[in-house]
Amino acid sequence: PLDHEGYFDQEAQHPATDLRRDTILTLEELGIPVASSHHEVAPSQHEIDLRHADALTMADTVMTYRLVVKEIAMKNGYYATFMPKPIAGVNGNGMHIHQSLFKGNTNVFFDQYDHYHLSDTAKYFIGGLMHHSREITAVTNQWVNSYTRLVPGFEAPTYVSWATVNRSDLIRIPAYKPGREESRRIEYRSPDPACNPYLAFSAMLAAGLEGIENQYELPPPM
Repeated sequence: PLDHEGYFDQEAQHPATDLRRDTILTLEELGIPVASSHHEVAPSQHEIDLRHADALTMADTVMTYRLVVKEIAMKNGYYATFMPKPIAGVNGNGMHIHQSLFKGNTNVFFDQYDHYHLSDTAKYFIGGLMHHSREITAVTNQWVNSYTRLVPGFEAPTYVSWATVNRSDLIRIPAYKPGREESRRIEYRSPDPACNPYLAFSAMLAAGLEGIENQYELPPPM
């Protein structure tokens, strides 16, 4: 590993920090907006969160992003990998995918009167994802190495469940902030960054829409 830092550690003079900064600046020069970035839990593990877009644009963005990360690393004499579990015994690399549906400018996942601020549409969508989670996993976790990541104890999901806080669930509902109705969304946590984003996004969208069409019942949160 290039570093042995931990979650949110910030070393101003560290090569890894410079690599991450150069990557972000390059992405933004290419017209790809970055929401945030930080060091993750495992050694030499970094996270860059991309600003949301429609599914096809985001799939294109993921492909460009991976190329940029690798090129910047190579330019500086390092190697970047999107392997799901490159190092045994530490957290693997996930690609947590945030999803919401809009009708015009209205986020149809939001309901101000619901306990979780989730609309029935959002709950049916989650139900669809959970109903088809096993089939989805074959698409979003397509390598043998993917399944060395999906084990207990490393913040990777191993059960078909959802929750508002628990980071070991398949689906997490990010905290709601008043006045941020447009950001009400769900986070699907099993995919890894070695997947094909076009297939992954399509499979999840199809499952969620089927959940809406058939009004799949959502079990209680864990």
